[in-house]
Amino acid sequence: MNARLLILMFVVASPTFAQTNAPPATNAVLQVPLSDIGSRTVILGHLGLPIGEEVTIHGHKPAPVSMAWYNFEVDTLNGEVLKHPVKIVVRGIEKWPTNTLATIRGYEAGDIRFEHNNDGNWGGAADLRFKTHQIIWMNFEGVEVVEPKNLKLGFIGDVGEPTNVKTNR
Repeated sequence: MNARLLILMFVVASPTFAQTNAPPATNAVLQVPLSDIGSRTVILGHLGLPIGEEVTIHGHKPAPVSMAWYNFEVDTLNGEVLKHPVKIVVRGIEKWPTNTLATIRGYEAGDIRFEHNNDGNWGGAADLRFKTHQIIWMNFEGVEVVEPKNLKLGFIGDVGEPTNVKTNR
């Protein structure tokens, strides 16, 4: 009996018998030329769809949370209820009351930039935990509020435009 248990423990613990779909660990940075974006490489947003693809979302504006990066929780995407809500940033809903329910048509978009050591809450230039890296600041750009009809977005425009300017394109 002890020999069987020992063999079973070896088989379960041995990396030879372990199965995984995860790629091997690597520190390599993949570089994608701009010309490949949209043709050979498609960037997916928080909603799991290509950035820029027009979608309809339904959800609510949650109560503010300290240090939260999101301001809207999506529970339905293109009419299909999600298994787990997705947290995103929707521009133009800052003045909406907490728990406001809404259906919004729009798309995810983002600004790509470099984040440097002194841009965040890191320990300054000597902090070895941080390395300068590329980052995409994502937003959901609303085209229209589908429901409720009386609810308006405080900003309708393109990424990169100041959020204090209403453009109605």
